[in-house]
Amino acid sequence: MTNQNKTFLKPSHLTFELSQFPNDEIDRILERSNNWRQQMDGPTMKYANAMRVGKWDSGNGECLAFDGKGRCVNGQHRLAAARIVQEETGRLLWFWVARNVSEVAVESMDQGRNRKVVEFLQHEGIANAKEIASIASAAARRVALREDANLYCVVGHAQKDVTNGQVLDIYRGNSKSMQYWAGIGTKMRTSGYPRALLLCALLYQLHKLYPKQAVEFAQKLMDGSGLARRDPIFVLRELLHAEKMATRKRDRQSLAAVFIKAWVAWNEGREVTQLKWMSVGPKAEAFPDHRFEAV
Repeated sequence: MTNQNKTFLKPSHLTFELSQFPNDEIDRILERSNNWRQQMDGPTMKYANAMRVGKWDSGNGECLAFDGKGRCVNGQHRLAAARIVQEETGRLLWFWVARNVSEVAVESMDQGRNRKVVEFLQHEGIANAKEIASIASAAARRVALREDANLYCVVGHAQKDVTNGQVLDIYRGNSKSMQYWAGIGTKMRTSGYPRALLLCALLYQLHKLYPKQAVEFAQKLMDGSGLARRDPIFVLRELLHAEKMATRKRDRQSLAAVFIKAWVAWNEGREVTQLKWMSVGPKAEAFPDHRFEAV
């Protein structure tokens, strides 16, 4: 059954009930929770403090959610807070509970603390989770925005304008390629490259369009040997090294722009002495096009 069809189906399998949870039951629920968000002290204590002072409303309609196997997929912070307050007072709180929700429902839930894709990947034991999340989020934005000439969408922050489900769908359909470029991003990060997550996301997009050139560009960027001083990759490496040492860092947009400029110049066989991009002022430039004239 397609996601499109699910959109319009009545969820008649769901049931709702008012329930209380003794602390030993809460312990068991949290231990086997299918919620891939990491539990955080901040949200837990925020809920607990509201419960202590009488500002918690069990009748506001918000539900804990359990899948068909009885695993909590939404509400772990509320349950953890309830455990604290119940231990202190000896009284049990009431919760509305939704049961039989989809096992992957957490991918489409955005309430409470944001469920980051990186946390899901870490929960699943996926290597290079941070880099993959950055690559997949940028790829999902590009698909959603239908960008062709402009890779400015890569500059955006993770998951802006797209859902967790969209990002994960993109990852699942491109996992092998994303893992390769995430590995490059991890090497960049451990080598001290600035904004390594951004760079690997850009390289992944370029590889989708120009596979051979992107791999060679990345190899030369990582290795650096045998490059002439006016080679765009050499100049880019120098810029990245200076950026690593700088007190005042370039913003994401500026660094992505000079990266794309180096990419275009290298593919066109042009020498450069510097890489710069002006976003404001009388000489302000549009974000550069990644396409190049074939040599």
